[in-house]
Amino acid sequence: FPLGLLIALILLTELTLGIGAWQMGGIDLGLASGTAAPVVGASNTEALGAVLYRDYLFLFEAAGLVLLVAM
Repeated sequence: FPLGLLIALILLTELTLGIGAWQMGGIDLGLASGTAAPVVGASNTEALGAVLYRDYLFLFEAAGLVLLVAM
């Protein structure tokens, strides 16, 4: 039971920090057209990781939370 509370507290903290950074303008959720600036000199995997963690961090974290709850 205490482990579940600790995990819930960590997830709540992550979501709070993510929403706070998004509202302060630190995180851009991408463009409506779905385009992103290309990462020059990087492989496709590195470019995908850069886009996920730079432009879609909150959505990526939210999807991870949904998958964790679904387990």
